[in-house]
Amino acid sequence: MIRVYYVVEGRENMKKKFATILALAMTMNIGIMNSFAAEEPAWILPKDISREELRSRYGQNVSYWWEAEAYEQAKAWAEAHKGNIPSISDEKARYEAVAKTVVDFLDYDVNYQTPHIAYSVRDGKGVCSDYHALGMALCQACNIPVKMAYVGQIATGLNHDMLVVTINGTDYYSDLTGVETGVYPVLMTSIPKEYTLDGDLSSSLFGGVKEAGSVTDGNSYDINQLDAHSRGNTYVSSVDGGYEIPESVAAQIEQAILRSDWDTANKLMAQYN
Repeated sequence: MIRVYYVVEGRENMKKKFATILALAMTMNIGIMNSFAAEEPAWILPKDISREELRSRYGQNVSYWWEAEAYEQAKAWAEAHKGNIPSISDEKARYEAVAKTVVDFLDYDVNYQTPHIAYSVRDGKGVCSDYHALGMALCQACNIPVKMAYVGQIATGLNHDMLVVTINGTDYYSDLTGVETGVYPVLMTSIPKEYTLDGDLSSSLFGGVKEAGSVTDGNSYDINQLDAHSRGNTYVSSVDGGYEIPESVAAQIEQAILRSDWDTANKLMAQYN
């Protein structure tokens, strides 16, 4: 039996409708390569921290370890990467240095949509929510007023996020993934025409990092797929456990399935028992 999983980027609340990507998983015996877990991120907080301790440290709205861990990961990353940026007196140049630091650190990778931001910190890869959570943390560490803007793409209904930073008393939108691709300049005086604002701006780093993925289980499909991708493979969930097959083969199988070309799909799968 073939299962096609859709992995959706974005916020955990139900309003998010991010662009989807196909990731192929097969419940069958496939014996190319046993999967092995990569080294876990360097967690900052103990996973068994009590809810009472979390609320004592972070407030009544924080109930789960992964939320507080995401907050600490972003703050620690910002502290480690701020360098001399806070000393830049020109506010525009200071923010441009923040943007460059984030964009230079991260490479866009859709496999980081659901994994916890600690994996983005570990690997230097992420999606828009990772870019802007780290950007928000670094702005705060560099004394730049910043808020998170949640926006919707008008043409598709897909949701996205970007920063709103205050430079010399003026608010600017900044889409760091758009900066990396060259689609947008670092600072924009208004929201891009392709988007509409979705709700209020948020100045809470907790709110920003919570949108950057919550999956922390190293045995989960999401993390196994992420680690397999780093080796050029696709993770396969099997009744006998987890395996990996080359991404090129997984793509061929996926395309065959989408064409309903079961002969080709079965021949490709037969190569791996």
